[in-house]
Amino acid sequence: AALARSVGLSAHWSERLVRAFSRAGGPQAVLEDAALPPRKPSPWAQDLAGMTAEWAIAAVADALSAANTPPIGGRSVEDIAARLREKGARASEPAPDPAALDLIRAALAIDDAPDAAFAQLARVVPGAAALAEAVERLHARWSAFNKLARAPQSRFALSLGRGISYYDGFVFELDAPALGARANLGGGGRYDGLIRALAAAEGKQKPARDWAAAGFALRPNRLADAAA
Repeated sequence: AALARSVGLSAHWSERLVRAFSRAGGPQAVLEDAALPPRKPSPWAQDLAGMTAEWAIAAVADALSAANTPPIGGRSVEDIAARLREKGARASEPAPDPAALDLIRAALAIDDAPDAAFAQLARVVPGAAALAEAVERLHARWSAFNKLARAPQSRFALSLGRGISYYDGFVFELDAPALGARANLGGGGRYDGLIRALAAAEGKQKPARDWAAAGFALRPNRLADAAA
C-alpha cells in the first residue's frame, strides 16, 4: 500500500494492486492490465457510476428481475452493482503513469536476503516518506523475529504470493531445497479481512476492526524428510 501511494497511483489502481499481492503473480497481472489502453465500459456501467450505491443496487435488482435472471455463482446484487460502478468510474480515470509502473516493477524484482532487500526497497522511490516508514516497520519486525528464530537463510521478495486469495498482509513460505520438487514445506500469513468479515457477519460484540488473524499449514511428511 505504501509503495502504491508513493508512486502516485490513483485510488482504483492502488486498491487493485494491493489486493493482487495476496496471490502469486497477481501484481504482475495488474501491471499488464494497467499498461493496456483503457477499455470503455458499457453505458449502463457509466450510468451506475453516477448513482449512489443505494440507487445502483436498486437498478441492478430491477434489471435482473425484469430479465428473470437470478445472481449466479453466489454473487450478491450488492457485489454486482459495486463492480459495475467501479468499471464505470474507471472511464474517467487517467491511465497510470508508465514511470510509476516501472517503479513497481523494480520493487517486484527485489529478491534478496531481508536486510539487503529492505535497503533496495527503500531506494525504489527516493524521498518517499510513506514507503520509508513502511520499510522501517518491516525491518523492525524482521529484526525481532530473527533474534528469536535465527533464520540466516531467509529471503524477502515483494512478489511472493500465496494461492489463497483471503491473505491480505504478510505471507511466508518454508522450503527445503534439498527435496527438489517437494521443497515446499508449508506457508501462511495474515488474513485480518477474513476474520473481520466473519466477526461482523456473526454479530460479535468486539468491533470488527479489533479482530486480526494469522495462520499457516505445514506438510509433516516433508518436514520429516527434510530433517532426515
